[in-house]
Amino acid sequence: MTGGLPNLLVAGVPKAGTGSVFAYLAQHPEICPATEKEVGFFSPLFGGGTLPALETYRGYFAHCTGQKYLMEATPGYCFGGDPVLQAIKDTLNRPRIIMILRDPVDRLWSAYTFQRSWGRLTGIGSFEEYIAACENQRHQGQNIIVGGAFNGLSIGFYGDYLEGWFQEFPDAIKMVFFDVLGSDPLAVIADLCRWLSIDPDVAASFDYKVRNRTEHPRSIAMTKAMFAVKRIAGNLLERSPALRTAGRKAYFSINSGQPKETLRPETKQRLQRIYRQSSSATAMLLRSHGYDSLPPWLCSP
Repeated sequence: MTGGLPNLLVAGVPKAGTGSVFAYLAQHPEICPATEKEVGFFSPLFGGGTLPALETYRGYFAHCTGQKYLMEATPGYCFGGDPVLQAIKDTLNRPRIIMILRDPVDRLWSAYTFQRSWGRLTGIGSFEEYIAACENQRHQGQNIIVGGAFNGLSIGFYGDYLEGWFQEFPDAIKMVFFDVLGSDPLAVIADLCRWLSIDPDVAASFDYKVRNRTEHPRSIAMTKAMFAVKRIAGNLLERSPALRTAGRKAYFSINSGQPKETLRPETKQRLQRIYRQSSSATAMLLRSHGYDSLPPWLCSP
C-alpha cells in the first residue's frame, strides 16, 4: 500500500541547515518524514526532464499512519524556477513551505568546502579559484547547472528566485534564518510548530545535534579513493546499513580535520559587494511579507 503526498516541504536553501530542520521536525509525533530526507521528486523539471510516477512519490510516505503533516526536504527546489513551482502547486495544492536563508558569503564558503570534501574540485586550488570558476559559469549564461560543482555563487542570489515562491504560495511560506537556527534551535522549532498548529511543547525533548555537517578531509586523494570504493561496493552498502555506518565512521576518524584554508577578509568583502544588491532586494521582499526582524547580513547598507 502506498502513502499520501507531502503537505510540508523544506525547500531550501542548500548548506543552510535543511538537514537539521528536517531531523528536528521529524521527531514530532504529528509529523511523518519521508523515508529519505532529499526525495527530489520535482528536481528533474529544473533540468528540462519529466516527473517520475506519482506512486513513486507516495512510496516515500507509505509508512505514515495518519499524522497531520507528511514532510520531505529537498533544498534544490528553492532555485527550480517556474516549472518546479507550478508542479508543486499542481501536485500538492497548497503545502506548507519552510525556506531557510543563510548569509550568502558564509553559505558559499560552506558550499566550497562541501564540494572539496567530495573530491569534486579537480584543478581548483583555493577558494578564490572556486569563486572564479563560479563567476565564469555565470558569465557563460549558466547560473545553475543541475548537479554542477560550481553553482555555489549563484545560489546565494536569493533575490533571483524567492519572489516566485511568495507569488505562488503567499500565505504558506515560513522563513527561517540560519543565524537563529544555529544559536537557538529549540526556539526555531517551537516557532515552526506554532506556525503549523501542532504542539510546540514537545520540541523541548528533541535531539538538536547538528546534522549533515561538512567534514573536511585531510587528504583529497583519500577522499577520491573512498568514493571509488563506495561506487564499487554500492549495492553491498545499501543492503547493510550497519556496515555503511561503520565504514563512514572509520573513514572520518582517519581523514577528517580542520581545513588548512581560511576565508580571507578581503575575499569576504568582495563577496559582500557582489551580493549586496540581491541581499537588499531580499530584505525588501521579506519586509513586505511581515519579516521585520532580519539578521545583520540582510540589514547592512
